[in-house]
Amino acid sequence: MIDLSRAGHGSVKSGLRHREQPIEAHQRRRRLWLIARRTVFGAAVVSVAVHLIIALGASIMTLRFGGGGDAGGDVNAVEFAVMTSEEFLAAGGGEASAAPPAAPSISITETLAIEAPTADTTIALDPQVTDAELDFGAGDSDEVDGELSELGGGGGGASFFGLEAQGERFAYIVDFSSSMTFEGRIERLRHEVSRSLQGLRSSSEFIVIPYSDGAILFDRPPRWREATERNVARVTDRLSDRRPEGGTKPLEAFAVAFRLKPPPDAIYFMTDGAFIEENVPEVIQRLNSRDEIPIHCILFGSASSATQDAAIMRDMKLIADQSGGRFTRVRDR
Repeated sequence: MIDLSRAGHGSVKSGLRHREQPIEAHQRRRRLWLIARRTVFGAAVVSVAVHLIIALGASIMTLRFGGGGDAGGDVNAVEFAVMTSEEFLAAGGGEASAAPPAAPSISITETLAIEAPTADTTIALDPQVTDAELDFGAGDSDEVDGELSELGGGGGGASFFGLEAQGERFAYIVDFSSSMTFEGRIERLRHEVSRSLQGLRSSSEFIVIPYSDGAILFDRPPRWREATERNVARVTDRLSDRRPEGGTKPLEAFAVAFRLKPPPDAIYFMTDGAFIEENVPEVIQRLNSRDEIPIHCILFGSASSATQDAAIMRDMKLIADQSGGRFTRVRDR
Protein backbone atom coordinates (compact mmCIF):
# COMPACT_ATOMS: atom_id res chain seq x y z
CA MET A 1 0.00 0.00 0.00
CA ILE A 2 1.08 3.57 -0.64
CA ASP A 3 1.71 5.72 2.38
CA LEU A 4 -0.37 8.76 1.53
CA SER A 5 0.89 10.76 4.48
CA ARG A 6 4.49 10.43 3.32
CA ALA A 7 3.55 11.17 -0.22
CA GLY A 8 1.72 14.30 0.84
CA HIS A 9 4.58 15.38 3.04
CA GLY A 10 7.06 14.95 0.15
CA SER A 11 4.87 16.97 -2.13
CA VAL A 12 4.78 19.80 0.37
CA LYS A 13 8.56 19.80 0.78
CA SER A 14 8.99 19.74 -2.97
CA GLY A 15 6.67 22.72 -3.33
CA LEU A 16 8.57 24.63 -0.67
CA ARG A 17 11.85 24.00 -2.44
CA HIS A 18 10.37 25.29 -5.68
CA ARG A 19 9.19 28.45 -3.89
CA GLU A 20 12.57 29.06 -2.16
CA GLN A 21 14.53 28.90 -5.42
CA PRO A 22 13.04 32.13 -6.94
CA ILE A 23 13.55 33.95 -3.62
CA GLU A 24 17.22 32.98 -3.43
CA ALA A 25 17.76 33.93 -7.07
CA HIS A 26 16.15 37.31 -6.42
CA GLN A 27 18.34 37.89 -3.39
CA ARG A 28 21.47 36.98 -5.35
CA ARG A 29 20.50 39.36 -8.11
CA ARG A 30 19.88 42.14 -5.54
CA ARG A 31 23.27 41.53 -3.91
CA LEU A 32 24.99 41.65 -7.30
CA TRP A 33 23.16 44.89 -8.16
CA LEU A 34 24.21 46.49 -4.87
CA ILE A 35 27.82 45.44 -5.45
CA ALA A 36 27.73 46.82 -8.99
CA ARG A 37 26.19 50.10 -7.82
CA ARG A 38 28.83 50.54 -5.13
CA THR A 39 31.56 49.77 -7.65
CA VAL A 40 30.21 52.30 -10.15
CA PHE A 41 29.83 54.94 -7.44
CA GLY A 42 33.35 54.33 -6.20
CA ALA A 43 34.74 54.55 -9.71
CA ALA A 44 32.88 57.81 -10.26
CA VAL A 45 34.30 59.29 -7.06
CA VAL A 46 37.82 58.24 -8.05
CA SER A 47 37.34 59.68 -11.55
CA VAL A 48 36.14 63.02 -10.20
CA ALA A 49 39.08 63.20 -7.78
CA VAL A 50 41.58 62.40 -10.54
CA HIS A 51 40.09 65.04 -12.84
CA LEU A 52 40.18 67.64 -10.06
CA ILE A 53 43.85 66.89 -9.39
CA ILE A 54 44.66 67.16 -13.12
CA ALA A 55 42.76 70.45 -13.43
CA LEU A 56 44.51 71.89 -10.37
CA GLY A 57 47.90 70.89 -11.73
CA ALA A 58 47.11 72.46 -15.11
CA SER A 59 46.05 75.70 -13.40
CA ILE A 60 49.30 75.87 -11.46
CA MET A 61 51.35 75.25 -14.62
CA THR A 62 49.38 77.96 -16.46
CA LEU A 63 49.98 80.49 -13.71
CA ARG A 64 53.69 79.70 -13.55
CA PHE A 65 54.56 79.56 -17.22
CA GLY A 66 51.74 81.22 -19.13
CA GLY A 67 49.99 79.98 -22.23
CA GLY A 68 51.58 79.24 -25.58
CA GLY A 69 51.49 81.72 -28.40
CA ASP A 70 50.51 81.18 -32.00
CA ALA A 71 53.63 79.15 -32.61
CA GLY A 72 52.67 76.73 -29.82
CA GLY A 73 55.71 77.37 -27.61
CA ASP A 74 55.68 78.06 -23.91
CA VAL A 75 56.41 81.62 -22.87
CA ASN A 76 57.73 82.65 -19.47
CA ALA A 77 55.47 85.00 -17.54
CA VAL A 78 56.68 88.62 -17.28
CA GLU A 79 56.06 90.85 -14.29
CA PHE A 80 55.85 94.62 -14.74
CA ALA A 81 56.69 97.09 -11.99
CA VAL A 82 54.61 100.26 -11.90
CA MET A 83 56.32 103.32 -10.42
CA THR A 84 55.17 106.85 -9.86
CA SER A 85 57.28 109.76 -11.06
CA GLU A 86 58.41 110.40 -7.49
CA GLU A 87 59.47 106.76 -7.06
CA PHE A 88 61.33 106.89 -10.35
CA LEU A 89 63.29 109.94 -9.25
CA ALA A 90 64.03 108.42 -5.84
CA ALA A 91 65.44 105.35 -7.59
CA GLY A 92 67.52 107.48 -9.95
CA GLY A 93 65.78 106.32 -13.12
CA GLY A 94 65.46 102.84 -14.51
CA GLU A 95 66.03 100.54 -17.42
CA ALA A 96 64.24 101.13 -20.60
CA SER A 97 61.09 99.01 -20.92
CA ALA A 98 59.07 97.80 -23.85
CA ALA A 99 57.48 100.72 -25.68
CA PRO A 100 53.91 101.39 -24.41
CA PRO A 101 51.24 103.20 -26.44
CA ALA A 102 52.06 106.76 -27.42
CA ALA A 103 52.39 109.02 -24.40
CA PRO A 104 52.26 112.82 -24.06
CA SER A 105 55.34 114.94 -23.44
CA ILE A 106 56.74 114.87 -19.94
CA SER A 107 55.63 117.67 -17.67
CA ILE A 108 57.56 119.60 -15.02
CA THR A 109 55.53 120.45 -11.92
CA GLU A 110 56.16 122.57 -8.86
CA THR A 111 56.78 119.37 -6.87
CA LEU A 112 59.67 118.43 -9.20
CA ALA A 113 57.88 115.26 -10.34
CA ILE A 114 59.60 114.68 -13.66
CA GLU A 115 59.69 111.36 -15.45
CA ALA A 116 62.33 110.55 -18.06
CA PRO A 117 60.72 110.00 -21.49
CA THR A 118 60.49 106.56 -23.03
CA ALA A 119 61.21 105.82 -26.67
CA ASP A 120 57.71 106.85 -27.78
CA THR A 121 57.42 110.05 -25.71
CA THR A 122 56.25 112.95 -27.83
CA ILE A 123 59.31 115.17 -28.21
CA ALA A 124 60.27 117.55 -31.00
CA LEU A 125 61.96 115.33 -33.60
CA ASP A 126 64.06 116.47 -36.53
CA PRO A 127 62.05 115.20 -39.54
CA GLN A 128 65.02 115.42 -41.94
CA VAL A 129 67.28 112.79 -40.44
CA THR A 130 66.93 109.06 -41.10
CA ASP A 131 68.63 106.09 -39.47
CA ALA A 132 70.11 105.07 -42.83
CA GLU A 133 72.11 108.31 -42.95
CA LEU A 134 73.87 107.67 -39.66
CA ASP A 135 76.53 105.25 -38.40
CA PHE A 136 75.43 104.23 -34.91
CA GLY A 137 77.60 102.80 -32.20
CA ALA A 138 76.37 100.73 -29.55
CA GLY A 139 82.55 123.21 -9.62
CA ASP A 140 85.33 125.48 -10.71
CA SER A 141 84.65 128.72 -12.55
CA ASP A 142 86.39 129.95 -15.69
CA GLU A 143 85.66 132.75 -18.11
CA VAL A 144 86.28 132.95 -21.83
CA ASP A 145 86.26 136.26 -23.70
CA GLY A 146 86.20 136.62 -27.47
CA GLU A 147 87.87 133.75 -29.31
CA LEU A 148 86.89 130.17 -28.63
CA SER A 149 89.37 127.83 -26.99
CA GLU A 150 91.47 125.21 -28.72
CA LEU A 151 90.36 121.61 -28.45
CA GLY A 152 92.13 119.10 -26.30
CA GLY A 153 89.92 116.03 -26.64
CA GLY A 154 92.05 113.86 -28.90
CA GLY A 155 93.44 111.72 -26.07
CA GLY A 156 90.32 109.99 -24.77
CA GLY A 157 88.44 113.11 -23.72
CA ALA A 158 86.61 116.15 -25.02
CA SER A 159 86.77 119.93 -24.88
CA PHE A 160 83.89 122.37 -25.35
CA PHE A 161 84.27 126.13 -24.89
CA GLY A 162 87.52 125.47 -23.03
CA LEU A 163 86.08 122.96 -20.54
CA GLU A 164 87.92 119.64 -20.60
CA ALA A 165 86.15 116.34 -19.86
CA GLN A 166 87.46 112.80 -19.55
CA GLY A 167 85.81 109.64 -20.85
CA GLU A 168 84.50 108.10 -24.04
CA ARG A 169 80.81 109.15 -24.11
CA PHE A 170 79.77 112.81 -24.16
CA ALA A 171 76.32 114.43 -24.26
CA TYR A 172 75.95 118.01 -25.55
CA ILE A 173 72.78 119.78 -24.35
CA VAL A 174 72.74 123.07 -26.25
CA ASP A 175 70.38 126.04 -26.32
CA PHE A 176 68.45 126.59 -29.57
CA SER A 177 65.95 129.12 -28.21
CA SER A 178 65.11 132.30 -30.12
CA SER A 179 67.52 134.42 -28.05
CA MET A 180 70.44 132.53 -29.63
CA THR A 181 69.93 134.61 -32.79
CA PHE A 182 71.43 137.66 -31.02
CA GLU A 183 75.07 138.73 -31.40
CA GLY A 184 75.93 135.82 -33.69
CA ARG A 185 75.59 133.34 -30.81
CA ILE A 186 74.12 130.50 -32.85
CA GLU A 187 76.96 130.64 -35.39
CA ARG A 188 79.54 130.44 -32.62
CA LEU A 189 77.70 127.55 -31.00
CA ARG A 190 77.54 125.57 -34.25
CA HIS A 191 81.22 126.22 -34.87
CA GLU A 192 82.27 125.09 -31.39
CA VAL A 193 80.10 121.94 -31.51
CA SER A 194 81.73 121.02 -34.82
CA ARG A 195 85.22 121.63 -33.43
CA SER A 196 84.51 119.61 -30.31
CA LEU A 197 83.08 116.63 -32.20
CA GLN A 198 85.95 116.63 -34.68
CA GLY A 199 88.37 116.51 -31.76
CA LEU A 200 86.89 113.27 -30.39
CA ARG A 201 88.55 109.95 -31.06
CA SER A 202 86.61 107.87 -33.59
CA SER A 203 86.06 105.24 -30.89
CA SER A 204 84.34 107.81 -28.66
CA GLU A 205 80.56 108.22 -28.71
CA PHE A 206 78.45 111.36 -28.57
CA ILE A 207 74.93 112.72 -28.70
CA VAL A 208 73.88 116.32 -29.37
CA ILE A 209 70.51 117.32 -27.89
CA PRO A 210 69.40 120.84 -28.85
CA TYR A 211 66.50 122.25 -26.84
CA SER A 212 64.13 125.19 -26.86
CA ASP A 213 60.53 124.51 -25.81
CA GLY A 214 61.59 120.88 -25.36
CA ALA A 215 64.20 118.38 -26.45
CA ILE A 216 64.97 118.16 -30.18
CA LEU A 217 65.99 114.63 -31.11
CA PHE A 218 67.90 113.64 -34.22
CA ASP A 219 67.41 109.90 -33.58
CA ARG A 220 64.39 107.71 -32.94
CA PRO A 221 64.92 106.62 -30.18
CA PRO A 222 67.84 108.72 -28.88
CA ARG A 223 71.11 106.78 -28.91
CA TRP A 224 74.86 107.09 -28.93
CA ARG A 225 76.74 107.70 -32.19
CA GLU A 226 80.33 106.81 -32.82
CA ALA A 227 82.43 109.88 -33.59
CA THR A 228 83.08 108.92 -37.20
CA GLU A 229 83.57 111.63 -39.84
CA ARG A 230 80.22 110.69 -41.37
CA ASN A 231 78.28 111.01 -38.11
CA VAL A 232 79.99 114.27 -37.13
CA ALA A 233 79.23 115.77 -40.55
CA ARG A 234 75.57 114.69 -40.42
CA VAL A 235 74.98 116.18 -36.98
CA THR A 236 76.72 119.47 -37.76
CA ASP A 237 74.65 119.72 -40.95
CA ARG A 238 71.45 119.26 -38.93
CA LEU A 239 72.51 121.99 -36.53
CA SER A 240 73.26 124.31 -39.46
CA ASP A 241 69.85 123.66 -41.02
CA ARG A 242 67.87 124.29 -37.85
CA ARG A 243 66.69 127.77 -36.86
CA PRO A 244 66.65 128.86 -33.20
CA GLU A 245 63.13 129.42 -31.90
CA GLY A 246 61.01 129.11 -28.77
CA GLY A 247 61.87 129.38 -25.09
CA THR A 248 64.57 128.04 -22.79
CA LYS A 249 63.35 124.73 -21.29
CA PRO A 250 66.25 122.28 -20.83
CA LEU A 251 64.76 119.70 -18.45
CA GLU A 252 63.37 117.44 -21.15
CA ALA A 253 66.80 117.27 -22.79
CA PHE A 254 68.36 116.29 -19.46
CA ALA A 255 65.75 113.57 -19.00
CA VAL A 256 66.77 112.16 -22.38
CA ALA A 257 70.48 112.28 -21.52
CA PHE A 258 70.04 110.52 -18.18
CA ARG A 259 68.10 107.69 -19.86
CA LEU A 260 70.95 106.80 -22.20
CA LYS A 261 72.49 103.36 -21.74
CA PRO A 262 75.33 103.30 -20.97
CA PRO A 263 75.23 106.71 -19.26
CA PRO A 264 77.39 109.65 -20.38
CA ASP A 265 80.86 110.07 -18.93
CA ALA A 266 80.25 113.83 -18.99
CA ILE A 267 77.51 116.27 -20.02
CA TYR A 268 78.09 119.70 -21.57
CA PHE A 269 75.22 122.10 -20.84
CA MET A 270 75.07 125.43 -22.65
CA THR A 271 72.51 128.25 -22.41
CA ASP A 272 72.33 132.00 -23.00
CA GLY A 273 69.40 133.05 -20.84
CA ALA A 274 67.08 132.51 -17.90
CA PHE A 275 65.10 129.28 -17.71
CA ILE A 276 61.35 129.30 -18.22
CA GLU A 277 61.04 126.20 -16.05
CA GLU A 278 61.32 126.39 -12.27
CA ASN A 279 63.74 124.60 -9.93
CA VAL A 280 66.01 123.53 -12.77
CA PRO A 281 69.12 122.82 -10.61
CA GLU A 282 67.08 120.78 -8.12
CA VAL A 283 65.41 118.65 -10.80
CA ILE A 284 68.73 118.00 -12.57
CA GLN A 285 70.34 117.01 -9.26
CA ARG A 286 67.58 114.48 -8.58
CA LEU A 287 67.78 113.04 -12.08
CA ASN A 288 71.55 112.72 -11.66
CA SER A 289 71.43 111.16 -8.18
CA ARG A 290 72.21 107.63 -9.37
CA ASP A 291 75.02 108.07 -11.91
CA GLU A 292 76.48 111.36 -10.58
CA ILE A 293 77.62 112.48 -14.03
CA PRO A 294 79.75 115.66 -14.10
CA ILE A 295 77.89 118.48 -15.85
CA HIS A 296 80.09 121.20 -17.35
CA CYS A 297 78.07 124.41 -17.72
CA ILE A 298 78.60 127.18 -20.26
CA LEU A 299 76.78 130.52 -19.93
CA PHE A 300 76.76 132.31 -23.27
CA GLY A 301 76.56 136.12 -23.33
CA SER A 302 74.49 138.18 -20.91
CA ALA A 303 70.81 138.10 -19.99
CA SER A 304 68.47 140.99 -20.77
CA SER A 305 68.69 142.38 -17.22
CA ALA A 306 71.22 142.36 -14.40
CA THR A 307 68.76 140.49 -12.17
CA GLN A 308 68.21 137.75 -14.74
CA ASP A 309 71.92 137.59 -15.45
CA ALA A 310 72.75 137.05 -11.78
CA ALA A 311 70.01 134.42 -11.44
CA ILE A 312 71.09 132.34 -14.43
CA MET A 313 74.75 132.53 -13.41
CA ARG A 314 73.83 131.33 -9.93
CA ASP A 315 71.82 128.40 -11.37
CA MET A 316 74.54 127.36 -13.81
CA LYS A 317 77.25 127.46 -11.15
CA LEU A 318 75.01 125.44 -8.82
CA ILE A 319 74.40 122.76 -11.46
CA ALA A 320 78.15 122.45 -12.05
CA ASP A 321 79.01 122.40 -8.34
CA GLN A 322 76.37 119.80 -7.43
CA SER A 323 77.56 117.41 -10.15
CA GLY A 324 81.31 117.86 -9.82
CA GLY A 325 81.53 119.73 -13.11
CA ARG A 326 82.96 123.13 -14.05
CA PHE A 327 81.42 126.43 -15.09
CA THR A 328 82.55 128.98 -17.66
CA ARG A 329 81.11 132.10 -19.21
CA VAL A 330 81.54 133.04 -22.86
CA ARG A 331 81.19 136.76 -23.53
CA ASP A 332 79.52 138.18 -26.61
CA ARG A 333 81.98 139.63 -29.11
